[in-house]
Amino acid sequence: MKYEVHVGGKAVNVDTDDLNGCDVAWPDADTVSILIAGRSHTFGIAGGAVMVAGREFAVAVQDPRRLLTQNRREQAGRARIKAPMAGKVVKLLAAVGDQVESGQPILVLEAMKMQNEVRAPKSGTLVSLHPDSGSTVATGELLAEID
Repeated sequence: MKYEVHVGGKAVNVDTDDLNGCDVAWPDADTVSILIAGRSHTFGIAGGAVMVAGREFAVAVQDPRRLLTQNRREQAGRARIKAPMAGKVVKLLAAVGDQVESGQPILVLEAMKMQNEVRAPKSGTLVSLHPDSGSTVATGELLAEID
């Protein structure tokens, strides 16, 4: 995955494919978690700054996956949310009957010791939520439906 990282006003291109065993995840909008050689490094980004070794740096990261989801149009009709990977449901963040907004987290799925939020692809009513907290799901398994 390629990222454009701006640190202290200087642009740096980072390709995680060049970093053997590296993966990047966004647990929430203000946190970046980087897995390098099996070791997790988590950085809090608040107000466009990151603290490293007691020094504050201005940082902006452009993640192409996030840009794609921001520009996506809401789909019409019932949305079927499927598991993007096999894993364990560690937390339900919504309940059947809840009104949800596009991009709102519905549940947290843990895979390979990384927790990933599964988000609503559209605004609407959560009409079904199939797994229980603690359930194991397979890739492509139906998790929820939004009308």
